[in-house]
Amino acid sequence: GCGENYVLDDAGRTFSMEVLEDNPDEMYCRVQINAGDAAICSTYMYEPDGYLVHVNGKDRLYMNVPTGDVSFPTELFDETGERLRQIGHEFGAVTGRPRRCGWLDLVALKYTAMIDGVTDLVMMKSDCLDSFETIKVCTSYLVDGKPTDRFPFDTRSRIEPVYTEFEGWQQDLRGIRDAAALPRAFQNYIRFMESYLGIPIRIISLGPDRKETIYIQS
Repeated sequence: GCGENYVLDDAGRTFSMEVLEDNPDEMYCRVQINAGDAAICSTYMYEPDGYLVHVNGKDRLYMNVPTGDVSFPTELFDETGERLRQIGHEFGAVTGRPRRCGWLDLVALKYTAMIDGVTDLVMMKSDCLDSFETIKVCTSYLVDGKPTDRFPFDTRSRIEPVYTEFEGWQQDLRGIRDAAALPRAFQNYIRFMESYLGIPIRIISLGPDRKETIYIQS
């Protein structure tokens, strides 16, 4: 009811891929029903979406999807993809099947944040990139050979990611408890993400323990 606080959780899936997977088109259809976006949550709770004051989008500093035929423009099939999988323990909890991994796709993230009305971001598994010399992030596409920074409506097109590269911080983040103590390279990466998405990052997870979480004040 009015004046009460609720926490709605989407069962822990990477929210950018969840929304895309649930769009009923040929590329991303997973034939699933999920209540991960703000409009659906508002309907289920009989509340207008204006009552969802803070919509936290939860995502990793890299991307992963379950096994299947979902298109994944930034998926890595090389040693780097396997390295992300091993460091992030990206295997099915029940089946043990390896999940598909790749670099963060900011184009898809921006699109799904718009759909969900996301007001704040929670970045998970930041420590999984500690050992990388170079970190890539997709900031635009080549769609059928034509450059664009917008998510394509015709998802049957040939989509190639265009990357922006960042210097890796190459430092263990898990002992850090203050945002000001984060490596400059990490802070530069986070600021770039906030600028690109137009959404502040409020929580940064540096490990599985609750103490390894940094809350950033507005």
